[in-house]
Amino acid sequence: MHSAKYIICSLFLLLHIALKCQHGAAFFNDENGIFYFYSRGNVSLIQRNPVTKTFLGGDYGLYYSDNFLTKLVKDNYQYTLCIGRPDILLTSNHLLAYKLGGTIQVMDDKKLFTIERFSDVSPLLHDSVLVYIDFFKRIQVYYHDSIYDLGLYEDQEIKIAENIVAFPYEFANFNVFYHGSLQSIENWLPKDYKIAKDIIAYNDYMSRFKAYIQGKVYEVEDFEILDYQVIDGAVIYTNRRNELVLYDGQEKHVLLNTKPKMLLARYNYVLFSDLASRLFLWHDGKLEQIEWFTPERIEISRDMVVYQNQHFELVGFHKSEKQKFFDFVPLGWSLQNRALLAYELNRNTWSIWDNRHTFVQHEILKPLKDKK
Repeated sequence: MHSAKYIICSLFLLLHIALKCQHGAAFFNDENGIFYFYSRGNVSLIQRNPVTKTFLGGDYGLYYSDNFLTKLVKDNYQYTLCIGRPDILLTSNHLLAYKLGGTIQVMDDKKLFTIERFSDVSPLLHDSVLVYIDFFKRIQVYYHDSIYDLGLYEDQEIKIAENIVAFPYEFANFNVFYHGSLQSIENWLPKDYKIAKDIIAYNDYMSRFKAYIQGKVYEVEDFEILDYQVIDGAVIYTNRRNELVLYDGQEKHVLLNTKPKMLLARYNYVLFSDLASRLFLWHDGKLEQIEWFTPERIEISRDMVVYQNQHFELVGFHKSEKQKFFDFVPLGWSLQNRALLAYELNRNTWSIWDNRHTFVQHEILKPLKDKK
């Protein structure tokens, strides 16, 4: 049995962690297998052998050490979160949650606390929304410092996004928790549904394609749609004419008059290629062609799109701005939590692009300090 003193090892030292941070964070192993952590313009050497299991959130990171500890790293300090490895460990830019036995611990930007002591179901976390099942088998949501009871848990599937929860209730109603309010949007369960920030897209029991967007239900098509994806506040789908359509609750935007060869949609970015392999981007209501070819690899984070152009340079977008991230061709690269890492062979080092600033690994290396 793990007692509470082993679960919470650094309570008061962890209270200062700023989970609502706009800086990036990243873990990486160098060519010698040495394990590093980057955050807020600093790189810290953590240990001299590689680590493969890591978690990122805000400007902090967590990893499982070789001596069976769960470690939290922020700036140049390292803390022991707990002895052993939690059954479930979840991170976001706003919350940290972990489950050990029946106990669920939560940390926000103000405090670290126990939210439930007798849960046998894995919690769900996305951004500011934490869903868990309590001892009485009821669905509970922790959202913006408040706990909401959503009703009895009946082993139904629950889906969550940044500010929204969707689930069937009593084997009939289709319920939505959105911005602190619970409502039933259908009296019959949908055939299928997908969820993202501010939206749920679904085919109802009558095979009509609908979207719940920012608190309102819209009938998008009067027939079933099988091929669709969701991004922040919008749904992208292929209609019966094989057109690629984006619907945002206000207007249907035809992005392409043929079915795309490639479609990648996440957050508020939509990237797709046409039959000639030209690459297009939809972002913030604007459609543009960005390349004459389709890159083999495209990565998307909340604020960034990254890929290699025909010269193998790392390019893309930061928010809505076009970017060339580095002046060299990387041997390898990784997009993590708001931070882009690229390995430069000539200098035998990693460079980090974070919030319009570039840092070089060996120039910002600082010693890591342990706090218990």
